[in-house]
Amino acid sequence: MIAKIDIEQYTALPTEDTIAKYPTLMDIVEAIAVDEENKLMPVSPLAGTYMPDWLYYMTVVGHSMLMKYKGMPVLMPTAKRYDIYYRGESKYHDKCLPSLWRTEDKIQREKDTDLSYLQTAEMMTIMLQHPVIRFMSTTPIRLSLSQGRMIEIIIPIQYDALAQHYGIKTRYLDLTTDKWAAVFFAATDYKDGVYFVHRVKPDDEFKNKFGAFYIIQLPEDIEMLTKNNILPIGQQYFNRPGSQSGLVMDMSKYKDLNKCPIAKKIYFRHDNQVSEQIYHLCQQGKRFFPYDSLQKVVDKIVKDSKKEFSKRALDLFRAIYYPTATNKEISEKLKNIGATIVNQSSITFDEDDVKREVDLWNRGGSERYLDSIHVADITPASKFVISEIKK
Repeated sequence: MIAKIDIEQYTALPTEDTIAKYPTLMDIVEAIAVDEENKLMPVSPLAGTYMPDWLYYMTVVGHSMLMKYKGMPVLMPTAKRYDIYYRGESKYHDKCLPSLWRTEDKIQREKDTDLSYLQTAEMMTIMLQHPVIRFMSTTPIRLSLSQGRMIEIIIPIQYDALAQHYGIKTRYLDLTTDKWAAVFFAATDYKDGVYFVHRVKPDDEFKNKFGAFYIIQLPEDIEMLTKNNILPIGQQYFNRPGSQSGLVMDMSKYKDLNKCPIAKKIYFRHDNQVSEQIYHLCQQGKRFFPYDSLQKVVDKIVKDSKKEFSKRALDLFRAIYYPTATNKEISEKLKNIGATIVNQSSITFDEDDVKREVDLWNRGGSERYLDSIHVADITPASKFVISEIKK
């Protein structure tokens, strides 16, 4: 799977006696880079081999690829490997669970789930107040296919995936196609909204001296995304998902990533110099956390001690997550989590942010967004598009 590193050799938990033999994060990065180049060589134009359109677009690093997921269009982050996704953790956990399932108390887990659904619904209502998001969610965009064809399509916003990405507890785990994003998270710790270098001291507990790097490899079947519930977040208007080449994996099927049959786990030893180097190569995290006005909104939703939600959020909460629930059942859920319903949430986008972002959109932002999207033209347009523009 990855050149130069024998994965099977490092899938066993390290011990005090064996830890020195384990790879560092930089060893893993270098091995992935070699593997990527080897994978690209057979499809090089100089090799005279055929490279399908969809594989070509996956290799256009830094852009998004339009493809289908469960019958709907999504934006897939591109990468040099189309079949491998990564996740890095600075500390190994016996169970790698999504945030919603990290409590063993069933009643508390149900409360956390309902709160998560309400928070996600509120995020949706606030996002749709943003002029650019409202435009993108209702106005078809035009993209070019091969042979001069055009499509007109609305790309759905993956709200549940975005909720996970921005910090709301969900049943999803974050993945990425970017090896650097994965090793950044593996080389750092997080506290109070800040990522900082994971450093090991001589007298630290042994468990602090190693972490886990996950490699999720799909068979060469693009439908395996659907089969394994891996959902691309896509190059949304907001900055973070694209910067992190983000995807999420719905863990309803596997529960624990450590038990997922398509996930391989490499243990690595922490090296302070390597962690420091990765931290700075990733611009202290700025590479993956550019300024993002949506993050400020979600932070306010999550930290709202009053747990006040708008009537519109309640309507979405019911329509999306509990369409068959009775009024009594909905009222009981609200009571259990201490939620209060108000006419309109006090949480909004910052006015200066909205003004600046609308101005940027109107002064070339829309063109730059469209330029970042490549179409995976692997099916007839009549099967792929919502509607086709007549020439």
